Order: sequence, then C-alpha cells, then structure tokens
Amino acid sequence: MTLSVSACSAETEVGTTGSAPSTSSTAVAETVELTAPSTSADTTTTSPSRAAPPPTRAPLPPTTAAPQTTPPQVSQTGFAVRSVTDGDTFTLADGRRVRLAQVDAPEANECFGSQSTAALRALVQNKTVALRRPPDGPELDRYGRTLADVSVAGRSVNEQLVRDGAAEWYEQFAAEDGELAGRLRSAENDAKEAGKGLWSACVSAAPEVTSPPTTQATVPADGNCHPAYPDDCIPPAPPDLDCPDITRKVRVDHAHGDPHRFDADNDGWGCDSYG
Repeated sequence: MTLSVSACSAETEVGTTGSAPSTSSTAVAETVELTAPSTSADTTTTSPSRAAPPPTRAPLPPTTAAPQTTPPQVSQTGFAVRSVTDGDTFTLADGRRVRLAQVDAPEANECFGSQSTAALRALVQNKTVALRRPPDGPELDRYGRTLADVSVAGRSVNEQLVRDGAAEWYEQFAAEDGELAGRLRSAENDAKEAGKGLWSACVSAAPEVTSPPTTQATVPADGNCHPAYPDDCIPPAPPDLDCPDITRKVRVDHAHGDPHRFDADNDGWGCDSYG
C-alpha cells in the first residue's frame, strides 16, 4: 500500500498600507491515497466455466412384461334355456340362439329328428347352462347363432347327444376346436359300435319306393338344375321334393334360396341324416 501525504501552509500576506500583517487562517489539506496493491503481476487467467455434467443415474433394471398366456377356453355360465328348436339348436332366456358346436342333428322331418329334439330338450329345457368356446374359434355361425360346447352341471351336452346316438359329430368343423373334436369323435365311435339311436334306427331308413318318383331328382330330363344345390342336379319346384325323394345329403347355397326346404336349420346342408 502506498501512503502519500501532502501539506500546504498559507503564506503570510503583508498588506500594502503597512499595517500589521494579517495572517489568513492556515489551511492544511491532507490527502491520503490508499492504493490497493497491484495484482497485475499475480493475475491468473481463469478458464471459461464448464457446465457440470448431469449426475449419473444408476440404470433401471429392464422391465420384463408378464408372459401373455392364452386361456384354454372362454366360458360363460348361468344362462337359462327358454326353448329348444331341434336337436342342435336352442334359445336362451335373453333371446340368443345357440348352436351346439360340431354337432349335427337330423331335421324334424328326417329319421330320428323328433327323438333328437326330445333328447336335447331333456338335457337343457328350463335348466341353467354354461357356454364354452375356444379363444381362437368363431363365436357365431353364419346365421348369427352362438357356437358353443354347452354344459349342464359340468356335463357336455354336445358330447352326451353324440354318445347317445341322438346326433352326429360334425367333422368338417373339427379344426375350430380340437379338444371338443377329440371328445366327439370318441363319443360317436362308441355310439356306432353300440348301435345307439340313429345308428340303428336310420341305417336302413331309405324309404320303400313302390313306384318311381314322378320327377327324377338326380338328373332332370330337361337338364334344369337349380343353383341352390351346386353339387347335385336338382330341379326347381314345383313339384316340391322331400329328402326321401333324393335319399342323400346335399349342400345348399342359400344365396340362391332353398326352394325344396331341404336345409331346415340353415346350416348349409340339407337332408343331413343321409350324409
């Protein structure tokens, strides 16, 4: 630190008149300079400041999603049955129509048709049923009916009907539910071996024909085949034909109707018992 002191005294002024000298008041000015020590020699260049890096977080453990498992079945329980239509279709109290999956019962006008309807009615009428279907299988058929393996008190109605010979296994839909297909295949084999139900009543149920039918159903003389029956050359009505007139199962294309009403349950096949 540098200390600088400066003092000034006023000079004695002598008046020109010879009077006693008058002395002006002495002014003393003191200047004190306090100089901070120079830091030029010690100046340190400071590097530009850098942003501090963000704090490092410990990595979170990888999230492992719970394995997605497909349920073996989709079941609904507690539905009351209001009415039975035939051997493979009934209506619930809530109005839904239910079709027994992979079950083919004869129509009402076919061999064992009334017995098949009575068998289903005995199993489900006024009872509470459970509906089971595979998760990947169709929920509805082409006619809007709920497809299901129906059970009452834990017993499969589908399987019971087939085992009793009151209906057949609908093999062409086996891929929709392999587990059900296995059970129905076994049940049908047992019914056939035992000759139960339609397997004895309808084996030789071909009608006795005392005179040739007035209309040849297989190949009409004029070659007029109705497009509703694409696999068979069946003429249009009139005259009206019944299943005993053709004695075989026929595929029905409902886009062209069903003039002879072979397919009573609208499942795409007519005269099923002759299949």
